[in-house]
Amino acid sequence: MISSRSLASGLAARSMSISQSRTNQAPSGAFGAASISLATLTETDMEQRTRKPKLPDGLRRLTILSRFLRKLSDEEKKHFDLEYWVAHSDERGFSVEWGGNPHLKGRKITRKRLATCGTIACAVGWAMAIPALRKEGFRESQDDAICPVFEDAKSFGAVRRFFDLTSDEAERLFVGASYPVEERDSAAVAARIEEFVARRSRG
Repeated sequence: MISSRSLASGLAARSMSISQSRTNQAPSGAFGAASISLATLTETDMEQRTRKPKLPDGLRRLTILSRFLRKLSDEEKKHFDLEYWVAHSDERGFSVEWGGNPHLKGRKITRKRLATCGTIACAVGWAMAIPALRKEGFRESQDDAICPVFEDAKSFGAVRRFFDLTSDEAERLFVGASYPVEERDSAAVAARIEEFVARRSRG
C-alpha cells in the first residue's frame, strides 16, 4: 500500500514537472510569434522600398505616350510627321488639316484611322488616338483646323496643361524644328520624352 506521504510527494513532483514544461514552452511560442512578425515586417518594408513612387499625372501621361510611340508598327511609322497635328492628303496630294477634309471632318481620331492611306500625325496627333489619354479628356477639337483640346484649353495650351509642361518643354518635346531633320521620327520623340520623364522624376 502507498502511504499518504508518498502519494502527496508524487503529486507535488508531477505538478512541478508540468509547471516547468509550460514555462519552457512559453518563450518558444513568444519567440516564434516575434519571428513571424519580424519576417512580415521585413517583407513589407522590402516591398515599400522596391515599389516605384507614383508619377505625377503629367509624367504618367507622357510615359503612356512614349510607350505607345515605341509600339507603332512599321506601317504606322510611315504616318508619323511632326509638321501637322493631323492631316490628310487631298486628291492633288497636298496635306490638308484633318478638319479641312470633308471626308474626315467631325470623325473621332483613332489609331486605325491615322494609319489610313494619306493620313499623317505628329506625336500629339497620335496621343489623341490613345484610349487611356482620351479617357482623361485629351482629344481633338471639331473646328475647321483640328487641334488638341483639354478642358477649356486648345492647341499648345492643351498640350501644356495636360502634360504639365512649360512652353519651352512642350516645344522641345513636340515641335519638329527642335529635332535634327534626320531624327524627326517616332523613336526620337519617344526617346526625348523618356529622357525628360527620367530627369523630372529625379527632381
